[in-house]
Amino acid sequence: MGIGISIWIIIQNFTNYQITIFSNISNETQKSIVQTNQNSEKIIEGCKILPLNEKFKNSTSEHLRGGAICNFTIHRNLPIYKFHLVGGINIYNVFDRIEISKGIENVFVQTLKIERIDSPQEDEEFFVAEDMNFDGYKDIRLILYQGGTGNKGYIFWLFDPSKNFFIENKELNELVRPVFDLKTKTIQTHYHISACEYINQTYKIAKNGKLIQISEETQEWIEKNKSFRQKIGKLKNGTWVYRTRLTEC
Repeated sequence: MGIGISIWIIIQNFTNYQITIFSNISNETQKSIVQTNQNSEKIIEGCKILPLNEKFKNSTSEHLRGGAICNFTIHRNLPIYKFHLVGGINIYNVFDRIEISKGIENVFVQTLKIERIDSPQEDEEFFVAEDMNFDGYKDIRLILYQGGTGNKGYIFWLFDPSKNFFIENKELNELVRPVFDLKTKTIQTHYHISACEYINQTYKIAKNGKLIQISEETQEWIEKNKSFRQKIGKLKNGTWVYRTRLTEC
């Protein structure tokens, strides 16, 4: 059975921002995405899932166990970065590390170690390149877990242009289902407790790189009232202001 196709590319020429999400991409799709690096060398941009070594094949699913190689443009003035997601041969459906090189070089410039992660589903966007701290450089994230109510967590590495390194950000690691808005430079998170109960939060990034929560919306079941209570809070002039109401699901 062939690998499914799942790809979105959003390009804004006036800012050169790009959001590129790759999950399961066929060879045909991969060949159609070509970028030119600063040396005018054409390098395919995309992800290719690698076949599993015959030595480690078994009766379980082999999706992603062979690893993957992804090429991403981090910034227009930098060569394309290659990310080799090395499959963990003794753990089902997980990556052991990410080996990073630049351009046409075969020398690794950085290796990111990965602890145990949940097995990504076959239609899941497991590896994402996106500007997540709004500095004009793409960062990367790898899916860590996915819950039954739609909650998802990731491991984040932010690109440091002064060092040309990716650095793990533990604050972002704590966020659930984050959505990054380049226009407003905010991050929205969505945590589902049940079908009708949730916690939604909005953050902005301070000059020191720390997250600042600026709003929150929660909904929970109140047994005494036999209804749901919705609570909305916003940070105004350093003080949290709340309003609540009873509602249906």
